[in-house]
Amino acid sequence: ILDKIDQERELSFSGMRATPYAWIYTMGTFGIVYPAIGELWTEWWRCGMPGRACGVLQYASVLMYPDEANPIFSPWTPDAGGGPPVPWETDGLIFDKPWLPENVDFLRTTLTTNYVWQAISTAAAVLHGASDASVAEGMVDDFEGRAAFVECRIQELIQYLSLPLGAVRQWITT
Repeated sequence: ILDKIDQERELSFSGMRATPYAWIYTMGTFGIVYPAIGELWTEWWRCGMPGRACGVLQYASVLMYPDEANPIFSPWTPDAGGGPPVPWETDGLIFDKPWLPENVDFLRTTLTTNYVWQAISTAAAVLHGASDASVAEGMVDDFEGRAAFVECRIQELIQYLSLPLGAVRQWITT
């Protein structure tokens, strides 16, 4: 998964072929199957490489913005698909299982509003001078006004990951 994230270099996507869908959905499967999300997540959110910094911003954008206002993922359209990835989706046919309890517990204690703020700030610093740096800087600038939204999305995400996929889910916080 980290190898895929390391390949990320863009902060602008439209249509259904956006590369983050693959690794975000693989991460969803990983959380159901392997009790090691903490190691993977911590290494990724350290933003030690430009690809990981892009990956953090891609994922954080889903927590920070309503689907139609996401600065990284253009809104879904009937013709082209797209829209932001859904972080509780999987790339497998595992619909009757939630994330493993230890993985949910890790996110419950780690994924906080302050954690997201620190990570996007670090990611923006890593990408300073890159072609999409303005997107990263915009997310940092937007964060204070979006913090309550982020907190709601984090709580929803943890709730969704704690339950089997089963029924179709959508963000309540829009």
